[in-house]
Amino acid sequence: MSSTTWPSQGLGKSGYSDPDSFGISAEVLGNATNSNPWVRLAPQQSTGRNFLSDFTRWVEIPESADEIASPLPQMIREVRSWTGWSQRYLGEVLGTSHTTVRKLETDGTVSPKSRPAATRVPALHNLMRRLYQAAGANPNRLSVALEIRGNDGQTAIALLISENFPRAYSRALEALHGPREDMLTSGRNTPLPDATVEMI
Repeated sequence: MSSTTWPSQGLGKSGYSDPDSFGISAEVLGNATNSNPWVRLAPQQSTGRNFLSDFTRWVEIPESADEIASPLPQMIREVRSWTGWSQRYLGEVLGTSHTTVRKLETDGTVSPKSRPAATRVPALHNLMRRLYQAAGANPNRLSVALEIRGNDGQTAIALLISENFPRAYSRALEALHGPREDMLTSGRNTPLPDATVEMI
């Protein structure tokens, strides 16, 4: 992350610089309050002091959070690309509305209302990336595998909605490749059909 560094000597109790203390001016960005203590420092005319040698302690000011691009839009686009899901269907998986998904996918802005869904996106993205690779990068095959019921009658989708990601992952892998040899199962697994699932 890039940042701007400013000398910390000469800062008063409020966090703002005293121009007379080291010969530079201070322009407060926004309201000069304790909640917004951002200061931009600019050199004035030379005062005879060596700026770099006199001020060796530096304060690192990070970029504003608004300037840092959110990874959510890219993650959501990739999940929908890998699965063929609509925003409405993804909203059902995340336990939110399609309008919230659209907002997150458009600009990544997280509100108090969308925060629960937004916090689930990274884990879902990671799981779907693995399953997409396991499905041979075939969205149709993956989407069908997610809808196959296991011996307990649950689908990977139902397990995702209940936030049981480990079981959802195992269930989808079983649908894609059959049960692993080290897994104890009863009955026969439903084979993966060569068909597509239309997502609402």
